[in-house]
Formats: sequence, structure tokens, C-alpha cells
Amino acid sequence: VKTVKTASLEGTALIQQYNLQRAPAIIVQGDVEKLLKILPQLQSYGQVQDDDFVGRALPAPFKEIQSGKIRGEMDVTYITEKQCKECYDPTINRQILARFGMVPKSEKTVDRLDAEGERLVKHYAITTTPTVLLTGDLKAYTDFDAVWKQVGTIEPDGTYIFRTGQAQMGTYYDLVAKKVVAAKKNDTSTNSSQ
Repeated sequence: VKTVKTASLEGTALIQQYNLQRAPAIIVQGDVEKLLKILPQLQSYGQVQDDDFVGRALPAPFKEIQSGKIRGEMDVTYITEKQCKECYDPTINRQILARFGMVPKSEKTVDRLDAEGERLVKHYAITTTPTVLLTGDLKAYTDFDAVWKQVGTIEPDGTYIFRTGQAQMGTYYDLVAKKVVAAKKNDTSTNSSQ
């Protein structure tokens, strides 16, 4: 295993040889067919070129080689509901973000009744809490972007707001009805004696 910097002579040569547009990238030389049989999921990150496997599409964040721009940096704000002790903890969304390879550059937690929480709720017309706000270069996560449209909105300023998935997360607070909405019981439970 060898790590090569993009600015090095060897890095520059590899960028040209394999037409790399972003870093990190991975180049595997050797028995590539055997590797792809063992790890077929690698094919979603690249393809075989000149008998080498070239992983050009590793998950964000990444650096665009030509522009030098870092893509995929993001920040998360969790809005809690401290008056609702039974409401779900919005930081559980870290696990979901991790499934998409998303690691926030920064995270902060504010309560809806704090000054910043009140400002965010009013500014974005948030109607349920707890919730999550994401900012940054989220377009770099193409799979996430498609899924997000099912559970949230993308605001004109680019902020992603979790709006319709709270029922799946657990108990939450409805700001319009001014009441706690209990988590629905999971009807898919199975009897272990069957």
C-alpha cells in the first residue's frame, strides 16, 4: 500500500495517466478480477482501466484536482425540544448520515426555546421538533440528495431541513397543534415461537 500526494511528481503522473478529476482516488494493480469477485461493491466507485482498477468516485468529501476546491464539507444543527422529555434525540441522525459517508465538519445542538432555536424555527417555518438542519456542500452526496427529498426540504439558501420523517424517528412535538405526538408502535413485530 502506498499513499501518493497529488502535488508530487508521481501523483501528477498518475493524475494524467488515469485522468483523475478528484482526490482521494484509489488505484489497484494486480489480480483485479479476483478483487472485484471478492468485493463487487468496488465497481460502484470506479472501473478497470489498463488492467488496473481505478476508483475515481470515492465518497465525499473530496478535492477537485483542477480547481483545488474541497467538495462535500457540511455542518449540522440539531434542534431539540427540552420541554418534551419523551421526544426522540435528533443526534440519532448521525447514524443515518454515516451510512451515506457523511461526517460533519461541525455539529451544534440548540433547543427550540433558545434564542437561536427560536430564530431558526421562525426563519424556516419549522412545524415539528426535534429536527435537523444541514448546511454546506451537500450536492456532493448524490445518493443522499435523492433520499432527502422524501423526508425533508432544500431551502432557497441551500439549507436542508428534516421535516417529514419525525414519525419514523420516534415521539416528536407538533408546533402547530402544540402537542406531543407519540411514536407509532411497530406493527411488523414477529412472534419468536412461530
